Amino acid sequence: MSEYDIQATEFLEKCGFALSIRPGKNKEPLWNGPHGDHYRITVKRKADRKSLSYDFWDSMVNMQEGKQPSNYSVLACLSSESGMPTDPDEVIAQLGPMPIRQAIATAKFVKEIQSFFTEEELERLWEIS
Repeated sequence: MSEYDIQATEFLEKCGFALSIRPGKNKEPLWNGPHGDHYRITVKRKADRKSLSYDFWDSMVNMQEGKQPSNYSVLACLSSESGMPTDPDEVIAQLGPMPIRQAIATAKFVKEIQSFFTEEELERLWEIS
């Protein structure tokens, strides 16, 4: 197991989360362009059983090699998303031109992440990416 995977596992254990990575239904993402396989991710807090579920598209490399995403790759992506703006106009300003529905969905997802995780959990999440 890589150092990154160890960090991801430690994050899940220390914060009391379970991570589920299930194959998706080949749903297409909101953006146009290349993407890997589709997965459905669920992060569940063991203490209160609250969960956050979302669609995830893995890397093209993993798809070509027949690999599933690791806990680290899922959490690193979630960490990156958590720092995005919560206003669609700011999402477009930061990421560049995109369909408005994509900017709205991104901003909404960032709000969901920020309300699911505590500040302490987010800080620990940022440490592994």
